[in-house]
Amino acid sequence: MRLSSLLAVAASAVAALASTASLPSYPIANRNPYISAWIRNDQASDFPSARPYFWMGEALTWQVLAKVDAEAYCLFSCTNTTVPPATQLDLAFTATTTTVRLQASTAVFSLEFFSPVSPTNYVRQSLPFSYLTVSVSNLTANARGVLPVVDILNEIDATWTGQGSNVQAFFGETTSGSRYFVVNGTDAVTFGENTQQAAWGNVVLAAHTRYGAVSWQQDTGLNNAAQLATNGTLTGKTAGYVPSNHLALAYRVNGDKSKCTRGSGDGTSTSPSVTFALGLEQDEAFNAFGEPQAFYYRSVVDAGVAPAVDYAFSDFSDARAEGHDVDALIVQQGSALSSTLGNNYTDLLEASLRQTFASLEIVIPADTRDTRKANAWMKEISTDGNVQTTADLLPKAWPIFYVMAPDMMRLLLNPLLEYSLTWTADFGFHDLGKLYPNATGETVAAQEALIVDQTAVMHWMAYAYQKASGDTEYIKPYLGPLTRFADYLVDNGLYTAAQQSSVDSIGATANQTVLAMYSAVALTAFGALTGQDNYTAVGRQFADVIMAEGVAGGHVTAHFGDPASSWISTYPFGFDKMVGLGTFNETSYELQSDWYAGQLSTYGMPFDSSETYAVGEFLPWCAVTSALDVRDGIMNGIHSFLTNGQNNSPGPNWWYVTGASAGTWPGTSNINKPVVGSYWILLAPGLYEES
Repeated sequence: MRLSSLLAVAASAVAALASTASLPSYPIANRNPYISAWIRNDQASDFPSARPYFWMGEALTWQVLAKVDAEAYCLFSCTNTTVPPATQLDLAFTATTTTVRLQASTAVFSLEFFSPVSPTNYVRQSLPFSYLTVSVSNLTANARGVLPVVDILNEIDATWTGQGSNVQAFFGETTSGSRYFVVNGTDAVTFGENTQQAAWGNVVLAAHTRYGAVSWQQDTGLNNAAQLATNGTLTGKTAGYVPSNHLALAYRVNGDKSKCTRGSGDGTSTSPSVTFALGLEQDEAFNAFGEPQAFYYRSVVDAGVAPAVDYAFSDFSDARAEGHDVDALIVQQGSALSSTLGNNYTDLLEASLRQTFASLEIVIPADTRDTRKANAWMKEISTDGNVQTTADLLPKAWPIFYVMAPDMMRLLLNPLLEYSLTWTADFGFHDLGKLYPNATGETVAAQEALIVDQTAVMHWMAYAYQKASGDTEYIKPYLGPLTRFADYLVDNGLYTAAQQSSVDSIGATANQTVLAMYSAVALTAFGALTGQDNYTAVGRQFADVIMAEGVAGGHVTAHFGDPASSWISTYPFGFDKMVGLGTFNETSYELQSDWYAGQLSTYGMPFDSSETYAVGEFLPWCAVTSALDVRDGIMNGIHSFLTNGQNNSPGPNWWYVTGASAGTWPGTSNINKPVVGSYWILLAPGLYEES
């Protein structure tokens, strides 16, 4: 049963149990390539002293303090205050939240970092705001039975802008109750980046009076903390900003008469709960071939910080409710898959959701705001920074959309297929731009030489969308270039010329068996896409040749004619099986499954015979064409790596499997990439009875 069809089920139908598994880094604000904040594993046991960081490694200032009657406490990242820390009790995560609980005297505070993921609500998904909800329980009443007043402060600074000291800040408020600080660059470069952070737009921290009285202050971190500790409420100072200052907002809530309940802002509660919003407002978000694009939410929200902030708070209750549904359904689907994988697979689903969806942005033309022209754009994070990369990016993330959000495949395909109408080469293109967020097009001379790879995956992705959606009309305007690409593969896709594939370890070599597999699957996909059986027949002929001439020593070799010492992960089998093409038969699957069984170790298996590292995004593709015990060994290997406590990078997708570095990934590349969406392939409809 497709996960997207289950999203209407109430969260109460299944207990959405948060995971306490150890992650290399924990996501705390993850909405797009620029709102991407994490906590390192080696700091995650002590949030009061931890320092959040942008995925690239830049430290971010984000501090949370609280005062209960006369005593102030640091709850999160108080790196330059003398306020004593609360004691961390535990840390857990779901697919959409990371939650830490801390004790301050008798009071227990909960910090819930929530990043919405909405597979079908593009207004919500495109709004690059995350939320922090702080709740407090176990308050101690005084002799008269009155519970204490609680003050909660949240502050950021210019580190979120990537602009160094070239920044300015201002305070704003709206008639609907929003109170916010904005910090932005004085030398902004629209559609530019500085150390991967956005070099334009407004970073926003906001609160709302629906949760309680709000005060504000911009000053040094020490002064802000001292003001909270002494008076609880802030001074209202907004003048005299210097780049080192912190921008602070604080709620005051009464433990007995709080207006605050978790998520609603109505009624009374003895467990006060307040919510802050943190995000990025950009009037122009993306450059599509010289045409500025705005976030999709601008189809219903006016331009500017104030409307965006008001909308973020007005939508919070519904967004949080959807988040609960998504969390619960992922637990249900993951845990039901197999008694042997159990919670390990659920952990992988939960850890990958925000990382995948936060790599893309849904936009519409800035001038017309016409939602009929909506597109989704994805950044190749941590490697080349390319736009809409075909071979190296999109197909690897495709399984999560195939399972959870089929229409997202259409939004991602739109720019690729439209561009193919103007592309004159017989083979496909590598990407639509070398520097996100600028789609400037591709040239044959400029592209990476992954010719067969980038040609074949166009057919893979198009067929996956058609099968998942049932929309057979969508592809018809693009059959011209897709036919040309298919014919290129017929002529050049079996015994390939020297060229690279998606994994660079093989190098630019000829006669790669994996590239022949790409072609075989692409041709059967094109046959299924168009009803032209002749292409399907050629694809299956290719498969027969590969399994006859590309096998030695009981396994597929990296190249035709290689000795038996050569082997490679045959990951294209996985995509073939996901969409039910049947290009390769069960005998082929069994051959490789038996071989994989002998390559498995604690952290999965290497990509091929020449490497000691795993390519994590392709391991699940190998798993789904393997026997169940081998499948589980592969998936548990991914889990073992992610939870071994030896890594601190955000969401690595490569790691060493053998040798002295086994279980680690010290690199700054292949982190925080959306390719972890591949983990979802096991949930593809029809693969397993349990799903």
